[in-house]
Amino acid sequence: MALDGLAQEHIDGFFSAEGPLARAVNQYEARKEQVEVANHVAASIRDAQSLVAEAGTGTGKTLAYLVPALASGLRVVLSTGTRNLQEQIINQELPLLESAVGRQFDVQVMKGRSNYLCHHRADRVSRQGVLPNTTQGRLFARVMAWRHETQSGDRAELADLPDDNPLWPEVSVTGEQCLGRTCDDFERCWVTQMRRQAQTAQLIIVNHHLYFADAGLKANAGSSSVELIPPHDLVIFDEAHDVDEVASQHFGFEVSDARLFQLLRDIGQATIEDRDLHARLSPIITPAELRTRQLFDGLPIARGRKGRTPLPSEAVGPELHHRWENLDQGLCLLEAALADTKREDLTQLSRRVASFIVELAFVLHQPQRA
Repeated sequence: MALDGLAQEHIDGFFSAEGPLARAVNQYEARKEQVEVANHVAASIRDAQSLVAEAGTGTGKTLAYLVPALASGLRVVLSTGTRNLQEQIINQELPLLESAVGRQFDVQVMKGRSNYLCHHRADRVSRQGVLPNTTQGRLFARVMAWRHETQSGDRAELADLPDDNPLWPEVSVTGEQCLGRTCDDFERCWVTQMRRQAQTAQLIIVNHHLYFADAGLKANAGSSSVELIPPHDLVIFDEAHDVDEVASQHFGFEVSDARLFQLLRDIGQATIEDRDLHARLSPIITPAELRTRQLFDGLPIARGRKGRTPLPSEAVGPELHHRWENLDQGLCLLEAALADTKREDLTQLSRRVASFIVELAFVLHQPQRA
């Protein structure tokens, strides 16, 4: 029997002691709770209704939702909270289902773009040079060799690259840093290829951050045609206990000193090959870094605190307002200088500065700018 329907008899039969799943699993043991969850999921898909389900450890909840989801014939997005669960689904659950039904499913994993090597930034680092006999130089040579071997550009293939290694942010991009369609490497970009492959997949596996980044992008653009994830019929959130926290991050503003320091560093790196421009911007960038520290040190928020902290308007006193004005002036000078160029990458950096100016003013209750 194949996964060819959502009727209860099909679901019951698939999970039964004599069903296809039992034939694919040694010493298979039918679980009443697993079948119950699967039937609830199937009913919610049939009736186009939302469902919140909680199942205990060992219930087999992943197969309980995958079986009816794939049986539906709909395009499904599966959003997980952790990379470990994604790997479990890809390496264990899906191969087991494919063995049980005797066919492969069209599946595409989508990750945030910072997980993929960026050709544009890797070439820039290569031109600027990394000392070959240093640890970072040898690691960069390893990354560049892998670049010609990989089919995906996904850093997960680099098992010898630590998660916190400072090299990777230099050869990858965030959504803010990406040049998009204006980049000369757009067509061969691994993110471009990944998204094209996802257009035809039945099952698209993402994480919560990417899903809500897509939702936030559509909301801000006021259009569903602007997208990170292709249109889909059904979404499943596994490990949904932190969905509200993730959603709030993507439907609001996140203003941090780390984000601004990264932006200033990107400007410095992008202009280093243009000596005149770099010399003109350096006297603006260095004071902006100092003023950033002064502003964020003056916020009435404990450093290192986790989570969101309200900042009421009365907390922005004269001293904090003065620090904001000093930083704002420097950022406006940077925005204007970058906009007054013919390079698209610098124009994009100018737009990033402009966005930060507005968001910072909004957070600090400065209506004349926000």
